Amino acid sequence: MVLQARLYQDEEGHLYFGDRLGAAFCSAASPGITRKPEPMIAQAVADFRTLGICAPVVPKSKLSSAEAQPEQTPRTLLMAFRYSAGGSAVLRASGSDAVNEFELLFIHLLDERQPNLVVFATSHGRTKFHLLEKSDPKLLTTVPSIRASVRFDDFKLMGLYPSQPVVTDIDHSSRLTIPVESLRKKMLGLGEGEKPMSLDEVLDDIYADAEAAGPGTEDSKEMLSDGRPLSARAPTAKQE
Repeated sequence: MVLQARLYQDEEGHLYFGDRLGAAFCSAASPGITRKPEPMIAQAVADFRTLGICAPVVPKSKLSSAEAQPEQTPRTLLMAFRYSAGGSAVLRASGSDAVNEFELLFIHLLDERQPNLVVFATSHGRTKFHLLEKSDPKLLTTVPSIRASVRFDDFKLMGLYPSQPVVTDIDHSSRLTIPVESLRKKMLGLGEGEKPMSLDEVLDDIYADAEAAGPGTEDSKEMLSDGRPLSARAPTAKQE
């Protein structure tokens, strides 16, 4: 499946998303020709929902004005994926073997003169926030950034077609991982000496932090709840 977003440019050269997102299926052998997906794939894709564009911020001082205009152009598309979760790796405390769950995808356009997309995803019941590894957009087939282990609880047509998938484990190839709570704090300006930020600004900052940190292990890229790297954690006394 190929997703295509419409991009526009304002008079100052800033790129922003249009309000429609196109999608089509093709095969690796003939990427220029669309095709109808198999029913099983179509059902999985049907669980994606385009929630829309994250609206830019309008300052409170201008809310009462008839000419109120957002200070920024819309640069983030939001999608959701629903699924049945089972297994301790993905379940929250529910006491059930399988529960309905959903996670969010943020397709973010960096504030640059040339189109440059990065993708963020939530996990663990929308408590963790990942900046996913980028792939070469020129390649049709790439290693997926989000991988899942799935079991099937039923089979149809004399056992030929699996159905009722249940996700038992999820793994992300991420450059940076932070708690969702730290994202919320940045947007609300709850940190010491910080001002409220729009979602686009926060995503720009997270990407800049990842670029500054460079490549590293997943542990070295994990962040504290206040957005600081793990290296900023106070050392603990070692007991003999």
